[in-house]
Amino acid sequence: MAVLVFILRIIFLHLYTVYYFNPNMKKFLLLLQVYILFSIYSWGTPLPPIEEINFTPLKNLIQLPTNEVRNLFQDKEGYIWIATYNGLVRYDGYSTQIYHAESEGSEKSIDGFVNIVAEDNQSNLWIGTHNGLYKLNKKHETIEKIHLPNPQVSNVEAVVCTREGAIWAGHQ
Repeated sequence: MAVLVFILRIIFLHLYTVYYFNPNMKKFLLLLQVYILFSIYSWGTPLPPIEEINFTPLKNLIQLPTNEVRNLFQDKEGYIWIATYNGLVRYDGYSTQIYHAESEGSEKSIDGFVNIVAEDNQSNLWIGTHNGLYKLNKKHETIEKIHLPNPQVSNVEAVVCTREGAIWAGHQ
């Protein structure tokens, strides 16, 4: 504790020196001092013991196509989307809906390892996979493979949806 007090004295002495030579910094230094004082108070807050942290492992509650999870995403409606090496899983807190390659030819088919999930302004999900980019229309529960301008691009590892409606896909 004595070391902490010593360090704080040095900091305040330095701040006073800076203020003395540059009076325009008064507001900044006041805010910095308040921040430091509140930060010091939180240093003494103990973490709760591990026994008090309650959680339930989901391994028996939800069924995943594989145990390897690539990404987690929560959409605007609160669903958790779990990207795995064998498809995409929607988890609503009680049950799961799986979209994967085994249902090929159906409206819920995604071919390849799912890397990333993003949501656009119309609540469509954009799914980056090892075999390209897919668009999931949640309203109609249909999946459409997006044909990218460069046919050599297949492994989509990043998807960003802008406010203006543009979709950016990054690949390896």
